[in-house]
Amino acid sequence: MSEHEKRQTIYESEHQGHTELDYQGEGSRSSAATIADRPRFRLNHKIMVVASLVIIVVMSAAFFVRDSVLYERTDDAHIDGHITPVSARINGQVQQVNVIEGQLLHAGDVLAVMDQSECSIAVNQAMANVAYAENTAASLYFSAAITVTTAYGALIGASRGKKRRNRSCGGAA
Repeated sequence: MSEHEKRQTIYESEHQGHTELDYQGEGSRSSAATIADRPRFRLNHKIMVVASLVIIVVMSAAFFVRDSVLYERTDDAHIDGHITPVSARINGQVQQVNVIEGQLLHAGDVLAVMDQSECSIAVNQAMANVAYAENTAASLYFSAAITVTTAYGALIGASRGKKRRNRSCGGAA
């Protein structure tokens, strides 16, 4: 064969029902093998595309089924529950929270620990108020005693004055 010779091959099978040209030249390889494998490549390519689509559909369906089982979705949701407001009797900063949101609680459970510095200040202030009230009551006790003594002295003085007037007027009372 010469350096640039053309060869034509005609295939009669159902997979390869087309005419192929084979170019043979120096340094060129035979393309007849790659062209002959092309229908098989197309078949493998179609199988891969279909298999990929099937895998994507199966994975999407699995995701949506799992999502619908784990999570509830609705347009008009109503929640039945008991909401209890919790408020503090004292002011202060929370130092530690001992519960997790949604945790079931029992009577007497410690929910939070308050900062003790502000509580001790409030206790000391309350003790000072009690001491002030006790001192005020004691001073009022002594003031009342002085007032009673003064009033009693005035009563005695008035009664002596009446007796003197009665004697000086010459009449008996």
